Amino acid sequence: MSKHIATISLLFSMLLLSSPGANAADVKADYFHGKWEIDGGPTCGTKDVEYLVFNNNGTFEDGRGSRAEMVGFWRLEGEVLYLDTVASPGAFQHIAPQLKTFENQFGYYPMKAMVVNPDKDQFTAVVLLENEMTRLSVRRCK
Repeated sequence: MSKHIATISLLFSMLLLSSPGANAADVKADYFHGKWEIDGGPTCGTKDVEYLVFNNNGTFEDGRGSRAEMVGFWRLEGEVLYLDTVASPGAFQHIAPQLKTFENQFGYYPMKAMVVNPDKDQFTAVVLLENEMTRLSVRRCK
């Protein structure tokens, strides 16, 4: 398993080093403050679009429509965005109906996200959760 994690870490690093565009090291924490949508069009606020709110007190909320699916604390260290997340797997029944059995059971899920190609109102995030890596397009809601 440690070999698998090492491989993912290496791929994560290679992706970051090869990403063109703005310098993510220049991004400051206040850049994130506000509401963002994940992998959607210009439709912030609709029930099917995932949103992410970064509050200036270091807390965040992630969800769909008006329902939070994850909450927690966030911080920026260099180019890495750390998300200390509390969530119930039961909140993700829309993805996998069998998760309904986990309603009202909560867990801690630490995540790391590398900010790639930050622009005024959008950036790409390469997110690492345990041994899985995902690339997301994130756009500021207006």
